[in-house]
Amino acid sequence: MLFWVVTKITLSLILLSITAVAFLSKCFFLAPTRAGWLVMATNIVYETLYKKFKWHRWGIDAVLTVLLGVGWSLVIGFWLAVPIVLLVALAWTYCLTIDLKWRTGELTTQDRRYGGKGPGGSRMFIPLPLPRLTLTLWGPVLHRRNRLEMGDWPVGHEDRFEAFILNPSLVVPQYPMTLEISSSNGAISVIEAPALSQRTPEPGELIRLPFRLKAIRPGRNITVLIRLTHGTYVVTQKLHFRSCVSTENLRPQAAEIRRWKGGAAAGFAWRGDHDLYDPATFQDAPGLRLALGLAKRFHIPTSIYMSGRLSLDENEHQKFCEYFGFDRRTREIPEFIRFLREECSFKAELDFPLPLEEGKPFAAELGNHMYLHYGTHAVACEDNQWILRAKMGEGAYSWQHTQKDSFHEQKDNVAKNNTLVYEKLGVKMLSWGSPGGIHDNDTGKALESAGILVSSGSDSSKWQKVWKLNHVHHPRSCPHLVEVSTKYPGDCDNANQIAMVHYWLGASRRKNGVFVLMNHHHLKLYESWSCFRHTENLFRYLLAEGQGDFYIATISALGLYWERVLCPEHRCIKIDKNGQTVTIQNTGDADLDQLPLEIDLGKDRRFMTLVDVPAGGKTNIELSERDAR
Repeated sequence: MLFWVVTKITLSLILLSITAVAFLSKCFFLAPTRAGWLVMATNIVYETLYKKFKWHRWGIDAVLTVLLGVGWSLVIGFWLAVPIVLLVALAWTYCLTIDLKWRTGELTTQDRRYGGKGPGGSRMFIPLPLPRLTLTLWGPVLHRRNRLEMGDWPVGHEDRFEAFILNPSLVVPQYPMTLEISSSNGAISVIEAPALSQRTPEPGELIRLPFRLKAIRPGRNITVLIRLTHGTYVVTQKLHFRSCVSTENLRPQAAEIRRWKGGAAAGFAWRGDHDLYDPATFQDAPGLRLALGLAKRFHIPTSIYMSGRLSLDENEHQKFCEYFGFDRRTREIPEFIRFLREECSFKAELDFPLPLEEGKPFAAELGNHMYLHYGTHAVACEDNQWILRAKMGEGAYSWQHTQKDSFHEQKDNVAKNNTLVYEKLGVKMLSWGSPGGIHDNDTGKALESAGILVSSGSDSSKWQKVWKLNHVHHPRSCPHLVEVSTKYPGDCDNANQIAMVHYWLGASRRKNGVFVLMNHHHLKLYESWSCFRHTENLFRYLLAEGQGDFYIATISALGLYWERVLCPEHRCIKIDKNGQTVTIQNTGDADLDQLPLEIDLGKDRRFMTLVDVPAGGKTNIELSERDAR
């Protein structure tokens, strides 16, 4: 009897664990919240089973559904087991439905006025798709959740805002759009509001509509409504001002900058690695045109980390192909180099919305991915006896200097790639991305010694990539190198992985962190379009649901902003208070714009303002009502 009780309790605990994994892994609606950790953690179980045993999710879920039915029937009886199994089956159905929706793309909606029944019940459907426009608001927002909290503005204070309206679809609009900005209370006035009726952006086009708000007189609980309308498609955002306060006897109690550019709570970057020239895996000009075209359509910058040996060096590429018996089209490399030089504008610091150089259709950051790509088959060469997945110290290379330790090998590897890329493309690379996830205790020091300013993957372990949100930091023994780490998962090709990304995006917002999406620019197109479509859906989520709370930029832009503005040891921003005046000084050699200065007015009153400060200059913020009307 005791044996049966113990067995039953043990079996119940096992079944509860399996049920929790099967159910919680599909609760995508929880992903952006703190409870999303459960969604992320349970999906790691599926990810581990696939990586270790190549067990696919659908097969695991099919087996689990049967096992749960049988197991719970034995423990609590058939009829009590039915609701549990039904709940798991419904969650699985929901998961498959969401995956299909995201996998196929949903960037338009039917105009409801022409999609229902007319007078007398007659059908009056007319195909009239409306692009699902995204509205992203830039401005001095303290907190972005269900509504945008503006805090407490001093009377007389005026600040700038900008509405970014994007058509991310391929659908041509047939109506103009309207953008209405209205205040619920005369205490806040809309200054320089854009015209009500506006031209709707064409496919992939982004329209910027600036406006200003001003505190006119004291008041409380003021709402400014921003309403975007295109046909029957409507997007709204609400700015909530807790109060407008008189500046009489008002003195700033504290002032600080602790957010990302534009007042964003988090940073976001898209990193991809280009290991070698290989048309079969879309690591060529057509493949990059697709990936960079996606970035262009959403105006999202990306960082391409290029390993030069098998991407730009025809001689090395030819020897590699001959040794393994591949035909990876070495003869096409000159045309690939022409594409990179003539069609791509490479700049280290880029942010949303993606700026394009005149005459060049694409823009990106080009970063250092080592001349010799460690850790994959691309590392094999004559100098290491064609060892697959070789690491540091497993070869004697012609580009190495006299010292053969890991530090000097990595430094020389970076320097060789810098020289080759500058020779072929004329690009100076400021950042580095780890090849094959390979690094050791010398990596950071070697990068810094080679002149790299920002790294990605120089000191993060696999455990950290999976379970921990690494904040931007200086690696150990590197006083100036800035590390911006990637997160797992990457190359997302199913809805469960995208839900895990949603969790890390939410965690980044809560912790003022950075999320780096590790999606190779081939986007796994050699397998299917799933990764491309899921990435497309993720970018729309980032702009539409992110509410402007992400500073979307290249790896270098994020790292250098942190170093200049947020780094406790090296930031070049100094803030002083004198009476009703706050002075922001920039001691660095780069102009800084949209710095999110938060000013504490005392008595739990606070507001933010965006400040531009030229290199070596100062900007004053004064609390004064002299301009109020």
